[in-house]
Amino acid sequence: MPRTDVVEEWPQREQVELTTAVAALALFYLTFHISSRLHAVVRDAVAKHSSDKGNNSRGGDQKNADDDAAVVVVAGMVFEWRRRAVALVAHLISTAFNVYLCWFDQTGRADLVTGYSRVAHVAFVFGAAMYIVDTALIVAHPRKGRRTRIVWVVHHVVAITFLLMMRHYRMGSFPAACFMISSATHIPSNLRWFEQTASGLKCTRRDKVIGWVNMVTFFVAAVLPIPYMFVAIAEQKRISIRSLLLDGEFEHIHRKCIAGSALIYVPHVLLFVRIAHREIGRIGKAPYVPSRRRGAKTD
Repeated sequence: MPRTDVVEEWPQREQVELTTAVAALALFYLTFHISSRLHAVVRDAVAKHSSDKGNNSRGGDQKNADDDAAVVVVAGMVFEWRRRAVALVAHLISTAFNVYLCWFDQTGRADLVTGYSRVAHVAFVFGAAMYIVDTALIVAHPRKGRRTRIVWVVHHVVAITFLLMMRHYRMGSFPAACFMISSATHIPSNLRWFEQTASGLKCTRRDKVIGWVNMVTFFVAAVLPIPYMFVAIAEQKRISIRSLLLDGEFEHIHRKCIAGSALIYVPHVLLFVRIAHREIGRIGKAPYVPSRRRGAKTD
């Protein structure tokens, strides 16, 4: 890979990487265990739901079987609560890093294609640690559905590979941040899960507000950044978007990078359409208790 004069070098880089990784793991560990104090909220929500389903009308054997299944469901929900607490903290920090790299990092913005700063290096090491921990928690999840587990593991493995490549080559912090800023979309979705779990209801006014915030956040953080990235690079290099994408100006962005961007961007657009359709469909719906089958998996 070609090097440029807008890549910050500094001694003891390996120590910085180790310190960042250890600090991230310590933060995630503390968050995972501190959030266990909220177990009672989850248990109360599930217990309330179980009573609403008419536990008193069942026979003794059926009631005991359902109670045993409810214990399994509670265990899964408690683990999911703790996993999402870790994810929420991690994505808040990651979003702050990526916002800085996209708009405020002077080294990265000096050359939008190859610029790379110390802050970018710390951000990418932190991001890799974040996804490694979340992958481990998803694999260890007692009630995560198989399909959901596979989808998220594949997603995280791709993100980890991408971040480790950026850490290795140390170039292109701006394009990388334009992709990784999509992690901000997990913040409102996690908040919504907490609200629904604590209240036991869906389609409440607060649930709908968080849903619309989620939709807007997804559009801003997952749909807009990729076009913005190409426009910003074309303006800095003083070429047209057509020249950048179609006419062989690959000394700025390689053809494989453009193809990879499309592979990531198209699913984001399709997912946004799905989210928008879902949130529009919730307008006018009254609050309701979501149905949970015995031993239902946590998605």
